[in-house]
Amino acid sequence: MSQFQGKWKVVSEENLDELFLAFGVDSEMRSKTKEGLIKPTQEITVNEDEYRVKTIVGHLSTEVTFKLGVEFPSSSMDGKKIMVRYNLDGNKLIEVQKYDNQEATVTREVIGNQLVTQRKWFVDTLFKFSEVYTITLMTLVTHDILKKML
Repeated sequence: MSQFQGKWKVVSEENLDELFLAFGVDSEMRSKTKEGLIKPTQEITVNEDEYRVKTIVGHLSTEVTFKLGVEFPSSSMDGKKIMVRYNLDGNKLIEVQKYDNQEATVTREVIGNQLVTQRKWFVDTLFKFSEVYTITLMTLVTHDILKKML
């Protein structure tokens, strides 16, 4: 699962507007997303057997903490109460969301230097994320390397 860890920012998406329409996202946010003013981000962390996925899209966000294979109650971005389960299938992180006798599947996979996320539901979407590197992290790493050199 370590390949999923990091902060990821969308570099391309397919059918995001259709997904937003299905979720009832307002036209202003959809317009800003189309113009590239809003780019979804995901931050994934692992602490022993506990995982956290934080997703931010404009002013909307969700954050879940989970253990693989354990179903838990959560809320979707549009506020629906859902049941969620995450599993690893080879090098893929599979998320299954269930609500109102419906099921959505989100598959995350790191391919090269991108996190590729596919969502299967009424509207199928595809997101490609690139990892975001922070200056703070780079500064800490540089500082540690310099300390070792001295």
